[in-house]
Amino acid sequence: MLQTAGDTSIPEIDRVLHRERQWSGELSHMARDGHRFIVDSRQVLYEGETRSPACILTISRDITKRKEMEEDLRQSEAQFRTLANAIPNLCAMANPDGSFFWLNQRWSDYTGLTLEQSEGSGWLSAIDRDASSAAVEMFDHSMAAGEPFESVFEVRGADSVCRPFLARGVPLRDRAGKVVRWFGTMTDISEQRRTEDALRKAHSELQAVMDAMSVGLLISRDPECRSVLGNRRAYQLLHETPGSNLSVTSAAFRLMEDGKEIPPRDLPLQKAAATGQAVYDRELQVAFPDGSRADFIENIVPLLDSGGRSTGAVGVFVDITERKRTEQRLRQAQKLESIGLLAGGIAHDFNNLLTVIIGNADFARTKYPSIEELQHIIAASERAAHLTSQLLAYAGKGQFISKPSVSKTSWPARRSFCQLPFPRQWSLALICHPKNCSSKAIPARSTRSS
Repeated sequence: MLQTAGDTSIPEIDRVLHRERQWSGELSHMARDGHRFIVDSRQVLYEGETRSPACILTISRDITKRKEMEEDLRQSEAQFRTLANAIPNLCAMANPDGSFFWLNQRWSDYTGLTLEQSEGSGWLSAIDRDASSAAVEMFDHSMAAGEPFESVFEVRGADSVCRPFLARGVPLRDRAGKVVRWFGTMTDISEQRRTEDALRKAHSELQAVMDAMSVGLLISRDPECRSVLGNRRAYQLLHETPGSNLSVTSAAFRLMEDGKEIPPRDLPLQKAAATGQAVYDRELQVAFPDGSRADFIENIVPLLDSGGRSTGAVGVFVDITERKRTEQRLRQAQKLESIGLLAGGIAHDFNNLLTVIIGNADFARTKYPSIEELQHIIAASERAAHLTSQLLAYAGKGQFISKPSVSKTSWPARRSFCQLPFPRQWSLALICHPKNCSSKAIPARSTRSS
């Protein structure tokens, strides 16, 4: 060995040996190859017959590996404390019974309590016991059972304001499974709570707006549209229970187009979600289990993420069943009106011929009164003229003889009568009295009154 060093110098070791006859301690030696090693040294001074120092017995044990491990442990602990003080969480370590023996600086900064004040069960002085009674009970149960712990504490800060903290605790066990230490963290979730409250409020407001809409609204948050929800009006129009899944694979209704059921992949919501392309003004028919049907018109747009990928779809639809029926009635009325106009044209020409026939027949009867067949010709022509006048009146080119008629039928029956397709030039008037109700139809502008 080239060099020996330690906390105690060699001369001091000699003085201790002469005074106390023994010395023990750690020494650092440098070997000839240049590496340094540490030994645990025990030295004893033996005296000769004249009580003068005769020799020194030294026993040394190489503890270099142990010292390196201790140094690594100190560095690791220092790194852990630095990390624990740097993170925003409140951190703590506790004994197996749950009594705290270490807390990081963040704890003291937030609560205003020192480590000494927080040791043992002192940390509970910063907890609002009334608001955190369930969390305290869960903590005690976990400490007794050795189970991981998670709950929310209301922790009072140095500003006397209590804020919610999510607390988690996990046990460290030895090889036998016995708890030897607890590690715990507390995370401030007050901002998360405020965000959740704001989201709940926004969701409530959005739900109110959706339920106030007079149109049905559908939304699916997955590209396959396995789960579809709607607003209040959607559930009403589709005859489904509020809150149920409106996906066609789960609902009782069927979607039809041109009399055929639409395959699931071609449904507007599914197609928009799958392709990322909007679908506008698509008319469908919904078939219900009771056999009834309704006509809808839909607009569907996909929901896209920041990368432009489809994550679902949202759509609105309107019930156009009554509009379809009205259009059908209008088309029927237009057909009847066209027939009336055609009949009126024919009747007009025929009426001109009848006028000539009746005039000539009447002249002939005056000249030849004895010919009875002329009277038959005139009578038949007058009947034809009366029929022609009715056709002209229906077409709006003649006049009806207006006569009131008393109706003893109920109002629903009279109402169905009012819905008959009259020419646009007609006006229907209903005059109701306590004892009877009369009605008359007269040629006029396209108005109806009652």
